Amino acid sequence: MNLLKKIINHISPGTFLPNEYVCIDNKELKSDLRVTYTSGEFSVNVDDSQFLLGYKPIIFGIPAEIILHSSGEAFLTFYCNDILLGNIHLEKTRDDFFGLTLFQAASADNNFLSGFQKLLKRINRLKSRKDQLSPDHKTYRVLELAYSYPRMISLLLLSSGEKINVFPTDLHCIIPDMRKCIISLRENGKALEQTELVKQISLFPMKPAAFQLVYAQGKGHMRDFSDRSDFPFLDESLNPENASGRLVLELKGKTKIGIHNLLAFNVLSYDSFSQGNHLLSHVHAHFTAWRLRNGYSDNWLYR
Repeated sequence: MNLLKKIINHISPGTFLPNEYVCIDNKELKSDLRVTYTSGEFSVNVDDSQFLLGYKPIIFGIPAEIILHSSGEAFLTFYCNDILLGNIHLEKTRDDFFGLTLFQAASADNNFLSGFQKLLKRINRLKSRKDQLSPDHKTYRVLELAYSYPRMISLLLLSSGEKINVFPTDLHCIIPDMRKCIISLRENGKALEQTELVKQISLFPMKPAAFQLVYAQGKGHMRDFSDRSDFPFLDESLNPENASGRLVLELKGKTKIGIHNLLAFNVLSYDSFSQGNHLLSHVHAHFTAWRLRNGYSDNWLYR
């Protein structure tokens, strides 16, 4: 970061950050945050029960049993302590997918950035190269708010004979009471093809210390099965270093929304490797900027 950026960051904290999504221990933020689901006169707290499962379109899943009495328009409202962060307008897509009601996000509002920061970000987005997966401005506004709540990043491990593959995901949810897990994988990726082939996979919630390792495995979504020696961070039992636990999953069904295939798994077993619930998560950099500008002291893990 050059001198000018340092000066601007000093005057306007968070204007220039090294990552679009910033890693953090999920415990760092959750005590400050609250999310409610509202539909008509019905309102319920859904902090850890609103699951982000897609970004094109933006898909949320909420356990159907929580929102039995809702009807009509629905909203997710995000708070930091008593400060309103914004609202996401939801449109129901499916009533019951393995216990989840699925929604698409229609629109959102937030004020994470100052006017000056918004101008700089808009200029940068106009200059950046776009591809088919790049969100438009309206969708990006929803993502900013959706990622104000820490989204857990896990590693998935697949094996086929002597070959394996490892890749990360944050578009997933674990529903302990139902012994279910939903994982969203993008269309046309090798990760989807391999998962449907092997059907039984392992999911590892990761400790915050693994943030560099986990992000480095992103290329695994488009990688062929490889030799065990290509993954030196795995132990003899194929557990990644700094894994918090291991879930063995069996594929039971799927549905497709946009570019996303939502895969439903039964949880066959779970082994915990560590005490406590400090898990690797990440949030959008615009929320990080908002926290910095408002004087919060957080241990951000910049890559």
